[in-house]
Amino acid sequence: MISKNVFKTAIPLLFTFASASNSLAATREELESKLYKNNLQLKSLESELDSQNNLKNSEYASYLPSLNAVGGWARNKTDEDNEKGQVGYLEGSFNLFSGLKDYSQLKLEKQKLAVAQINYDLKKQETREELTEILTSMISLHQLEKILDEEFKITQKQKIMAAKKVSAGLTSNVDNLEFELRESEIQIQRRNNAQLHVEAHEKLNALFNEEIKDEDLNDLEFLNFETIKKNLTAQNFKNHPEIRKALVEEEIAQSEKQAATSDFLPKLDLTYAFGRLTPSEDKTDYNESQVAVLVTIPLFSGLDTYWKRKAAVANSAAKELNNSQTKLDIKARFERLKAKFSELLDLYQIYEKKVVSAEKYYNLTLSEYKRGVKNSPDIVGATERYFDSKKKSIEIQKELELLYVQLGQFN
Repeated sequence: MISKNVFKTAIPLLFTFASASNSLAATREELESKLYKNNLQLKSLESELDSQNNLKNSEYASYLPSLNAVGGWARNKTDEDNEKGQVGYLEGSFNLFSGLKDYSQLKLEKQKLAVAQINYDLKKQETREELTEILTSMISLHQLEKILDEEFKITQKQKIMAAKKVSAGLTSNVDNLEFELRESEIQIQRRNNAQLHVEAHEKLNALFNEEIKDEDLNDLEFLNFETIKKNLTAQNFKNHPEIRKALVEEEIAQSEKQAATSDFLPKLDLTYAFGRLTPSEDKTDYNESQVAVLVTIPLFSGLDTYWKRKAAVANSAAKELNNSQTKLDIKARFERLKAKFSELLDLYQIYEKKVVSAEKYYNLTLSEYKRGVKNSPDIVGATERYFDSKKKSIEIQKELELLYVQLGQFN
């Protein structure tokens, strides 16, 4: 038998588990929307997304002219003259050709922005799966508590019938012990469910970064079986975010290789300056000007560009292999999830029929027990089979929903 201390410990948990109020319960859509607004990791990724978007916009500056104010002291020395003094002028430049460096850098930042967006989408899907897992746990625990309440009441009635039979001398005291053991088993399950409920609530509060009341979840139910089948559209593993991310990362490596290659090419710039260009200690006029079209040819950079390009080539090859491996992994995951989902759909239908059959078997066994044809182990076994079928059906629905959300990434 279970000690009184255990029941005293379980009472507050069971009270929390069974608590209800008249407040308006939240829908799944409302909870998802709230989650996306409150989750700290999603907020962090939103900031990263904004940062990357700003970096992308900064690359447009390479297509625009630059203007600088230059001033100071300088000396120009030739064989015939030695000019020194103050200089001050406005200097502007416009790049005409950069070896496609600017084009590669802009494309690179756009691709990095795409990766940041995919990372956000992946995290959003991950939090949705976490929410689904917790909510379906809460739904199943609520439904299991109702089933256990029903099972406990039925067991108490059976216990009363057994006591009458024992008093009448129709059976031994074993019948009483049989139903007392069954009551204890149910109470243990209820205690365990209460603890699981507390743990699920802690996970839910951590996910939302605030306390979610139990009564707000009372009206939540599993998705309808037909709804799941109807809404699960044709999937294609090629649309999975991880595959898209691996592809963009391969493209990023290609852009980095192009950017490194551009460092070997000449640069062409148009420059203009106006002001005091010639150093002078006497003149105060700022009426000099200079226009130039300058070609810059890289001759030697200490092998910096060589090693950078070599590294970019190796990285590009690595990302290409990673893209191929990701496709294989996601395809295998897709096939595994799809097969498991199909199996669970069939299993759910089987258990739905089993619940009906188990209920009929229980009612027949109960009738025969009352007539003395069956004994206590028979009625206990029939009762367990009936309620275990209902509990298993709940577990399958929970798994189905989680798989349904996971397969949603492949739409």
